[in-house]
Amino acid sequence: MRDFAAWLALPATLLGFIAFPEAAAADALQWPYNLPPTVKYHPEHEPLVKRQLEAKEKLASQRPIGMRKMSEDEGEMFFLHYWDFGDIVDW
Repeated sequence: MRDFAAWLALPATLLGFIAFPEAAAADALQWPYNLPPTVKYHPEHEPLVKRQLEAKEKLASQRPIGMRKMSEDEGEMFFLHYWDFGDIVDW
């Protein structure tokens, strides 16, 4: 009984975090706000990064049916969102 009384002596906010840990996780910051201070964030790159993350998630669960046609330039970068999964994408 003394242990239960000791638990009740804790502040209400701490009891809330103990009772509902998923509520604390829901308040976790999403990208890009969770980046460490050493990483530079460029807002103009956000759509590209989001497309890359979506393509990476799709590659984990689906097989691509094709890919975007590349130019003759050997130095052209291949981005993950160049894979074609058969869904219609409006860039």
